[in-house]
Amino acid sequence: MLEREHVLTPLGITDMALGRIKPWMTGRLATPMDAAGAYFDIISSGRLADADGSWSAADDLLTTVDAYARFLVGVIRSDHLSRRWIDERTRILSSLEGDPIWNCVAGGELVCATHYGHGLGWMVYRFDHRTVVKHGGNDKGENALAIYSPETGNGAVIFVNGGNGVLVSTQILGMIGDQPQIAAYYRQLVKKFYAVDLPDPRRL
Repeated sequence: MLEREHVLTPLGITDMALGRIKPWMTGRLATPMDAAGAYFDIISSGRLADADGSWSAADDLLTTVDAYARFLVGVIRSDHLSRRWIDERTRILSSLEGDPIWNCVAGGELVCATHYGHGLGWMVYRFDHRTVVKHGGNDKGENALAIYSPETGNGAVIFVNGGNGVLVSTQILGMIGDQPQIAAYYRQLVKKFYAVDLPDPRRL
Protein backbone atom coordinates (compact mmCIF):
# COMPACT_ATOMS: atom_id res chain seq x y z
CA MET A 1 0.00 0.00 0.00
CA LEU A 2 1.09 3.57 -0.69
CA GLU A 3 1.02 4.74 2.92
CA ARG A 4 3.35 1.92 3.98
CA GLU A 5 5.76 2.52 1.10
CA HIS A 6 5.90 6.31 1.31
CA VAL A 7 5.15 7.08 4.98
CA LEU A 8 5.39 4.20 7.46
CA THR A 9 8.45 2.31 6.19
CA PRO A 10 10.65 5.43 5.83
CA LEU A 11 9.76 6.32 9.44
CA GLY A 12 10.49 2.80 10.69
CA ILE A 13 6.88 2.19 11.71
CA THR A 14 5.63 -1.40 11.66
CA ASP A 15 2.97 -1.43 14.39
CA MET A 16 0.14 0.32 12.59
CA ALA A 17 -2.87 -1.03 10.67
CA LEU A 18 -6.25 0.23 9.54
CA GLY A 19 -9.43 -1.58 10.46
CA ARG A 20 -8.16 -5.16 10.73
CA ILE A 21 -6.68 -7.23 13.55
CA LYS A 22 -3.09 -8.26 12.73
CA PRO A 23 -0.91 -11.00 14.34
CA TRP A 24 1.48 -8.44 15.92
CA MET A 25 -1.43 -7.06 17.97
CA THR A 26 -1.86 -10.21 20.06
CA GLY A 27 -1.77 -9.27 23.73
CA ARG A 28 -1.00 -5.63 22.92
CA LEU A 29 -4.42 -4.02 22.46
CA ALA A 30 -5.93 -1.98 25.28
CA THR A 31 -9.36 -3.22 26.32
CA PRO A 32 -12.06 -0.63 25.55
CA MET A 33 -14.23 0.57 28.44
CA ASP A 34 -17.54 2.40 28.08
CA ALA A 35 -18.63 5.49 30.02
CA ALA A 36 -20.23 3.32 32.72
CA GLY A 37 -16.94 1.49 33.41
CA ALA A 38 -17.82 -1.77 31.65
CA TYR A 39 -15.14 -3.43 29.53
CA PHE A 40 -16.01 -4.91 26.14
CA ASP A 41 -14.31 -6.67 23.24
CA ILE A 42 -12.48 -4.43 20.75
CA ILE A 43 -14.17 -6.18 17.81
CA SER A 44 -17.53 -4.76 18.90
CA SER A 45 -16.19 -1.20 19.26
CA GLY A 46 -16.57 -0.10 15.66
CA ARG A 47 -16.11 -1.09 12.03
CA LEU A 48 -13.71 -3.95 12.79
CA ALA A 49 -16.61 -6.40 12.70
CA ASP A 50 -17.80 -5.39 9.21
CA ALA A 51 -18.17 -8.45 7.02
CA ASP A 52 -18.53 -6.58 3.73
CA GLY A 53 -14.83 -5.74 3.50
CA SER A 54 -15.48 -1.98 3.60
CA TRP A 55 -12.82 0.43 4.80
CA SER A 56 -12.87 3.86 6.35
CA ALA A 57 -9.92 6.25 6.28
CA ALA A 58 -11.43 8.01 9.30
CA ASP A 59 -12.03 5.08 11.62
CA ASP A 60 -10.29 2.32 13.56
CA LEU A 61 -6.58 2.95 13.19
CA LEU A 62 -4.92 0.28 15.32
CA THR A 63 -1.48 1.21 16.59
CA THR A 64 0.77 1.60 19.61
CA VAL A 65 1.62 4.82 21.41
CA ASP A 66 5.24 4.39 20.31
CA ALA A 67 4.31 3.93 16.65
CA TYR A 68 1.99 6.92 16.59
CA ALA A 69 4.61 9.03 18.39
CA ARG A 70 7.10 8.05 15.64
CA PHE A 71 4.52 9.14 13.08
CA LEU A 72 4.01 12.48 14.83
CA VAL A 73 7.78 13.06 14.99
CA GLY A 74 7.88 12.44 11.23
CA VAL A 75 5.07 14.94 10.70
CA ILE A 76 6.82 17.56 12.82
CA ARG A 77 10.21 17.10 11.15
CA SER A 78 8.77 16.84 7.62
CA ASP A 79 12.22 15.97 6.25
CA HIS A 80 10.75 14.66 3.00
CA LEU A 81 8.44 17.63 2.30
CA SER A 82 9.05 20.89 0.52
CA ARG A 83 8.23 24.17 2.28
CA ARG A 84 5.20 24.50 0.03
CA TRP A 85 3.69 21.23 1.26
CA ILE A 86 4.47 21.99 4.89
CA ASP A 87 2.60 25.27 4.50
CA GLU A 88 -0.24 23.51 2.65
CA ARG A 89 -0.69 21.06 5.50
CA THR A 90 -1.40 23.89 7.93
CA ARG A 91 -3.70 25.85 5.62
CA ILE A 92 -7.29 26.10 6.87
CA LEU A 93 -9.60 24.77 4.18
CA SER A 94 -12.88 24.89 6.09
CA SER A 95 -13.40 27.37 8.92
CA LEU A 96 -15.10 26.26 12.15
CA GLU A 97 -15.64 29.77 13.49
CA GLY A 98 -19.29 30.06 14.48
CA ASP A 99 -19.80 26.28 14.20
CA PRO A 100 -22.44 25.02 16.71
CA ILE A 101 -20.01 22.42 18.09
CA TRP A 102 -16.51 23.86 17.71
CA ASN A 103 -17.16 27.57 18.12
CA CYS A 104 -14.87 29.22 20.66
CA VAL A 105 -16.37 31.86 22.97
CA ALA A 106 -13.67 33.98 24.59
CA GLY A 107 -14.05 34.82 28.26
CA GLY A 108 -12.15 34.52 31.50
CA GLU A 109 -8.80 32.86 30.82
CA LEU A 110 -9.86 31.57 27.41
CA VAL A 111 -8.15 33.17 24.43
CA CYS A 112 -9.66 32.00 21.15
CA ALA A 113 -7.58 31.34 18.07
CA THR A 114 -7.76 34.10 15.48
CA HIS A 115 -8.64 31.45 12.86
CA TYR A 116 -9.43 27.76 13.22
CA GLY A 117 -10.82 24.96 11.11
CA HIS A 118 -10.05 21.82 9.11
CA GLY A 119 -6.84 21.47 7.14
CA LEU A 120 -5.61 18.40 5.24
CA GLY A 121 -6.88 15.78 7.69
CA TRP A 122 -5.94 17.84 10.76
CA MET A 123 -7.59 20.68 12.65
CA VAL A 124 -5.59 23.89 12.59
CA TYR A 125 -5.67 26.70 15.16
CA ARG A 126 -3.88 29.99 14.48
CA PHE A 127 -2.96 32.24 17.37
CA ASP A 128 -1.01 35.50 17.04
CA HIS A 129 2.43 33.91 17.11
CA ARG A 130 1.75 30.16 17.00
CA THR A 131 -0.06 27.55 14.96
CA VAL A 132 -1.36 24.43 16.71
CA VAL A 133 -2.28 21.37 14.67
CA LYS A 134 -4.47 18.64 16.14
CA HIS A 135 -5.93 15.29 15.17
CA GLY A 136 -8.03 13.01 17.30
CA GLY A 137 -10.96 10.69 17.57
CA ASN A 138 -13.08 8.79 20.02
CA ASP A 139 -15.91 6.34 20.29
CA LYS A 140 -17.61 4.49 23.12
CA GLY A 141 -14.38 2.94 24.40
CA GLU A 142 -11.33 4.85 23.20
CA ASN A 143 -10.04 8.40 22.93
CA ALA A 144 -6.98 9.51 20.95
CA LEU A 145 -5.38 12.92 20.65
CA ALA A 146 -2.27 14.03 18.74
CA ILE A 147 -1.21 17.68 18.81
CA TYR A 148 1.84 19.72 17.81
CA SER A 149 3.10 23.20 17.02
CA PRO A 150 5.14 23.66 13.80
CA GLU A 151 6.86 26.71 15.31
CA THR A 152 8.10 25.07 18.52
CA GLY A 153 8.43 21.48 17.25
CA ASN A 154 6.71 20.28 20.43
CA GLY A 155 3.92 17.73 20.34
CA ALA A 156 2.10 15.05 22.29
CA VAL A 157 0.24 11.78 21.70
CA ILE A 158 -2.42 10.87 24.27
CA PHE A 159 -4.34 7.56 24.17
CA VAL A 160 -7.07 6.72 26.71
CA ASN A 161 -9.13 3.52 26.72
CA GLY A 162 -12.34 4.81 28.23
CA GLY A 163 -15.73 6.14 27.18
CA ASN A 164 -15.04 9.28 29.23
CA GLY A 165 -11.55 9.53 27.78
CA VAL A 166 -12.04 13.04 26.43
CA LEU A 167 -12.21 14.33 30.03
CA VAL A 168 -8.92 12.62 30.88
CA SER A 169 -7.24 13.69 27.62
CA THR A 170 -8.25 17.30 28.22
CA GLN A 171 -6.72 17.28 31.70
CA ILE A 172 -3.52 15.60 30.47
CA LEU A 173 -3.23 18.24 27.75
CA GLY A 174 -3.50 20.92 30.44
CA MET A 175 -0.88 19.20 32.62
CA ILE A 176 1.63 19.10 29.76
CA GLY A 177 1.32 22.87 29.69
CA ASP A 178 2.78 23.42 26.22
CA GLN A 179 -0.53 24.40 24.61
CA PRO A 180 -2.48 26.29 27.32
CA GLN A 181 -4.80 28.01 24.82
CA ILE A 182 -5.93 24.72 23.28
CA ALA A 183 -6.25 23.09 26.71
CA ALA A 184 -8.53 25.94 27.86
CA TYR A 185 -10.51 25.67 24.63
CA TYR A 186 -11.11 21.95 25.18
CA ARG A 187 -12.15 22.57 28.78
CA GLN A 188 -14.79 24.91 27.33
CA LEU A 189 -16.02 22.16 24.98
CA VAL A 190 -16.15 19.66 27.86
CA LYS A 191 -18.23 22.10 29.92
CA LYS A 192 -20.58 22.67 26.98
CA PHE A 193 -21.18 19.05 26.01
CA TYR A 194 -20.48 17.06 29.19
CA ALA A 195 -21.63 19.64 31.76
CA VAL A 196 -18.34 19.10 33.59
CA ASP A 197 -16.36 22.13 34.75
CA LEU A 198 -12.75 20.90 34.61
CA PRO A 199 -10.23 22.98 36.57
CA ASP A 200 -6.99 24.16 35.02
CA PRO A 201 -4.56 21.48 36.32
CA ARG A 202 -1.72 24.02 36.37
CA ARG A 203 -3.55 25.85 39.19
CA LEU A 204 -4.25 22.83 41.40
